[in-house]
Amino acid sequence: MADTSDKIEKVQDPTCKNDDIKIREFLEGKIEKKEEQIMKMEASVFQLANYYFVFQGVMLTAIINGSSSTLKCRHFWLPFCLSLIGAVLNIGTLLTIADKYKDALIQLDERTLIFYQHVYPKTFKRMHSDNKKKKTWRNTIMVISMILFFLFALLNLIASWIIPCRI
Repeated sequence: MADTSDKIEKVQDPTCKNDDIKIREFLEGKIEKKEEQIMKMEASVFQLANYYFVFQGVMLTAIINGSSSTLKCRHFWLPFCLSLIGAVLNIGTLLTIADKYKDALIQLDERTLIFYQHVYPKTFKRMHSDNKKKKTWRNTIMVISMILFFLFALLNLIASWIIPCRI
């Protein structure tokens, strides 16, 4: 009986609502900051990948134009090594960012879980499962993007080795 009266007093107390609003705003701010950090990481990965694609495009253009005149099969190692260095540096950077991205997603999930428990206790389970789906989707996109980047790098390495010898 005492628990019920405490709850009623808490609900009727106007300072209690202010505390709940402050907690909610604090949690929303933390979630927004983490989502902003995640979006910045996504943008930096996109920019890094685009720079790498331009670099490889310039390399392949130079290989194709140079292979008809001065670039011989025995010189394949130069464009191959340049492509390899670019690929290793970009893949290393992407893996570092992917690790930070994964940690940020875990932190976002924890913060969102706390927020849902505090603000939406009745619909917490449904909202948490929706958040899990979003997190799974982001992880899936990250893995697929990394696989495609590895394949692109591998194809460029093969092309920088084969083109001087075939043309």
